[in-house]
Amino acid sequence: MGSGFSGFSLPMAALALSIAIAFVLLLDLTLRRGWPSTLPLAAATLLLAWSSTGLDRRLQGFHSLMHAAIAFRARVSDGVPTDPFFAGEPLFYPWFPHWVIGHAGAFVHVDPPTLFVTLNMAAFVIAVAYPVAIARELGASREASMFTGFSIAVGASVFSMGPVGDALAGFVPAWFEPRLLPMSKFGNVNANGFGLAALVVTIGLWARIDRRGPSAARLSALAVITLLHALTYPLTFALTAAAAGATCIWGGFRGGAAGFRQRAFPTCAMAAGAFLALPYLLSIQLGKSPLAGISIPGARAVVDELGIALSFLVPITVLVAGTRRQLPVAVTPGSSTGDLLAALAGLGVAAFLATGLALHSEYKFLTVAGIALAFWAGPGFARIWRRFSIGPLVLLVIWALPAASFIVAVPTLSFGRPGAVVPAGAWLDPSDPDEAGLVAWVRTSTAADSVFVDIEMSIPSYTGRALFVAPEPSDGMGYWIRPAAFVVEVFGQPIERFNERRLIATGLLRRGGPRVGAVADFAKVVGEAPAYVVVRGPGRPAFESHDRFVRVWSGQERAVFRLTEARGL
Repeated sequence: MGSGFSGFSLPMAALALSIAIAFVLLLDLTLRRGWPSTLPLAAATLLLAWSSTGLDRRLQGFHSLMHAAIAFRARVSDGVPTDPFFAGEPLFYPWFPHWVIGHAGAFVHVDPPTLFVTLNMAAFVIAVAYPVAIARELGASREASMFTGFSIAVGASVFSMGPVGDALAGFVPAWFEPRLLPMSKFGNVNANGFGLAALVVTIGLWARIDRRGPSAARLSALAVITLLHALTYPLTFALTAAAAGATCIWGGFRGGAAGFRQRAFPTCAMAAGAFLALPYLLSIQLGKSPLAGISIPGARAVVDELGIALSFLVPITVLVAGTRRQLPVAVTPGSSTGDLLAALAGLGVAAFLATGLALHSEYKFLTVAGIALAFWAGPGFARIWRRFSIGPLVLLVIWALPAASFIVAVPTLSFGRPGAVVPAGAWLDPSDPDEAGLVAWVRTSTAADSVFVDIEMSIPSYTGRALFVAPEPSDGMGYWIRPAAFVVEVFGQPIERFNERRLIATGLLRRGGPRVGAVADFAKVVGEAPAYVVVRGPGRPAFESHDRFVRVWSGQERAVFRLTEARGL
């Protein structure tokens, strides 16, 4: 579970500490002097926006380019996008937010990574500000409500990264998990932030129904946000739906018919939204490779996950212990809202420990648990703060340090080749002039359903055209993941079909020229779609003389050949 965030220099650590101290002092002054409560939120959002410019918007490694490829594929496709990295096959990935981003980006003339980050800023404001309002409505003090938002923003574990994480990483490596920082998910090029914002809105609407009673407007709003949650981020949606069902059953067990009815109204509203999303959910799941599904982690993984879970739960326990009497009645276990929060926290930790997902993404379950626990941590923070001594302020600074470390570290990170990609209005362009020429030609001179064989995985990330497949890449254009693991484990394509296509692609791109059988197999698989082979470096003469290929573009180090009928026929 490596992160790339370790190894803080002394100046970086000092800057992170300064940011943490400044933020805690701003929060302290806001509470003590009655300043507008939006000041800390505005400061946190500005810091996150500043740091995000160095994360995915400009430094385009595998992560940004993958999501850009889906957005571009959705933009150029009619209807449901197909897999941009496995031409002609269904896209077994939550594509709805990318469809929206792709078309919105074309309309406002902004590239998808920039638009993702910008909208994630709005999601961050919702995810932090709305719980503050809900906690206040549920009876929490102003201090406890603001600390609820604070604990969501900075995360639940003081061990997650930065100087504290570095100090502990040598002793317990599993504790060093920066992705537990919710803040990091709102400065990213993906739909994580949207999903977490939908989660907190779900909690808020549930609490309003619990407190004010069901109404057509509240139940409809909960059904709509459930639908959007399912379309945007099925992983956290599934956990939220499971928590709602468990809460409903538990209410009937403890409180009889009255307790069941209290929880049944919001549960049924969420079920309605889930039902509307069912065709979409099935389309991105049915036929998906088992390698991309849920697995049972091995013994070593369980030990690592347990270490992360403990590092996550220990600080929360410190805050929650002894504060039960000060918790708002509405969020104590036994109330409808309290039971929902308990179910989210408990099921989140259990799902994290009991499951394994591609690229170790099971940490997302723990993030959900942390957001639920924030409603109990808020009063604990407030109790510590009221004592006003240097000790509580130091504790708050330590708690804020991982988030501050993230803000400091992000602009220095590189997940790919620095400067490999530049924003170009509604598109992205490669900085290499020869590659940029290839990309420009593909956009303007090929149809949207064109299929490319290329040793790189980059064409979909710039043009929205689909790859037949990419064999093992030469330098990957910033992709740090092998194509086989990427297409099979992340996108869920069957490994047998991937291997068949890789064999064909290898036969096409071999040094001695295309193998006869590979050309025939390639033509059979692509069918009527326009088909191209990108030749990088040596190998052009073999294609120039081949009777099934004609050169349609050439640069200094690259050339494109189109598959045709045999010449002279």
